[in-house]
Amino acid sequence: MADKREVSKRTLPLLQLLVFIVPLAVYLTTLPNGFVYDDVPQVTANPWIRSFGNLSQVFSSSHWMFQGVESNIYRPLFHLVLTIEYMLFGLKPWGYHLVNAVLHALNTLTLFSIVVRFSSRLPGAPESVGVLPASGAEAGLSLTEKVLLSPFALPFIAAMIFALHPVSTEPVSWISSIPELTYTLFFLLSFLFYMRSSGGELARGRRTRRTLSYLFFALALFCKEPAIMLVPFICFYELLLGGFGGAEANSLRERVKNVTIRALPYFVIAALFLVIRGAVIGGLMHHAQIELGPADVILNIFPLFAAYIGKLLLPVGLNAVYEFYPVASASEPRFIVSLGVTLLFLILLAVLIRRGKGLFSFPLIWIVLPILPVLYVPALATVAFADRYLYLPVAGFGVFVSFVFVCLLRAGARRGRWGAPATVVVLSTVLILYAAGTLSRIPVWQGNLSLWTDTAIKSPMNPDVRYNLGWTYHELGMLEEAVAEYEETLRLNPSIDEARFNLAIIHLEAGEVKRAYRELVSLRSRNPGYKEATRLISEIEAATGGVFD
Repeated sequence: MADKREVSKRTLPLLQLLVFIVPLAVYLTTLPNGFVYDDVPQVTANPWIRSFGNLSQVFSSSHWMFQGVESNIYRPLFHLVLTIEYMLFGLKPWGYHLVNAVLHALNTLTLFSIVVRFSSRLPGAPESVGVLPASGAEAGLSLTEKVLLSPFALPFIAAMIFALHPVSTEPVSWISSIPELTYTLFFLLSFLFYMRSSGGELARGRRTRRTLSYLFFALALFCKEPAIMLVPFICFYELLLGGFGGAEANSLRERVKNVTIRALPYFVIAALFLVIRGAVIGGLMHHAQIELGPADVILNIFPLFAAYIGKLLLPVGLNAVYEFYPVASASEPRFIVSLGVTLLFLILLAVLIRRGKGLFSFPLIWIVLPILPVLYVPALATVAFADRYLYLPVAGFGVFVSFVFVCLLRAGARRGRWGAPATVVVLSTVLILYAAGTLSRIPVWQGNLSLWTDTAIKSPMNPDVRYNLGWTYHELGMLEEAVAEYEETLRLNPSIDEARFNLAIIHLEAGEVKRAYRELVSLRSRNPGYKEATRLISEIEAATGGVFD
């Protein structure tokens, strides 16, 4: 037994190094990528990140006020992180991509540390996961099988799934998605230190660990609002796993007591954050981004939830902007199918909870909680579904799948010669496919041309996507292609004034004054307040001595 403990002490640092290096190596391939999408306004054209002297504005304003636009978002640490990056790298995109890659590696390492504790201290864990079969069975296993059936198999598999899952390419490859990475890091660190301050730990330093947990939770909240879900996350941890009380928390009453006592500081921190946020943005939600009635909001929870579960299970067809068509009736096939998926998920969760399978039910809760805030469509931007919203849920998915694979490995090792190797082959295949999907998706985020070309193919009926592709062509001097995209944008949505104005500019620069004039007049009639259109109309009329028919 002593020898095994010594082996574990030597193995753990090596595995920690590996789970840090693998995601870092994969996402170092993003370093040649540039600024894309919202990186242009939020990084290259953001005056707030040019000096630490702007922090008073950052903490007292909603997210987009640097452009003079009110929003529902309050994420001051986003601008603080960008300010630090700007001081370090200027406007060199490789530096920002490097930070994202390092953050993803740190998140993977933190997840590994959390799951190590699942496999080593949670009640019932030795009988459930991560433990070698009886010595007689162990003797007949290969070295690879022994490693995969060791106590570190569970955290290693979970970390690798999280590190390589293709759905994470958006938050890691896109600089402006750094709030997803930072809030996840602080969320996981807060939970890790919460676990480390449990009764099973040494009393020395316990207060410091609790304080760090509270601090990381506060930082997570100021990175991104969904971090507030750590409060119910901890509550479910206590209720399903007797988390803080460890093996002594055998009764539900003891667990409820632990929840009440231990979660109270997190409730207080969350309440203080909501007060600050409400004071800054003027309430819980400044304005609805998408207009839906109460019944429509409820109906569309199910298609969105089913879509997120689908992307976790089958991460193909990934897209920067998914087309969102709200469900209007409960009789629509899309609603019926999504309701069925949701019910199956809830039934699985209920069965696991009823049977006392906390190690399996808690990861499912982990998947659901971070998704809940983004199921309320009116609070979102025009993008109602996005890969980045799955970043933290992927961690829960990795934990759940790792439990399943380790159980299959143990069962296979007991049943015969080929059981465990077959499971290893399946697991290896999944990880290889994940890595391949991630590496093939990263180049899409290389620049605006690659990004919007790919997005327009997948979302051809989205006018904002077609406009962004037209703007990219325009910037690159590909004017014929730009005109075609602007015209398609206006066909899909005639109210996108920027597309009509840019179209007029292209015609004007090409000497097609009459076509430019007609576009500008059309723009002014729709939007009389568009000053640039009025100015150009006056200049054209002055230059031509009159107006066109």
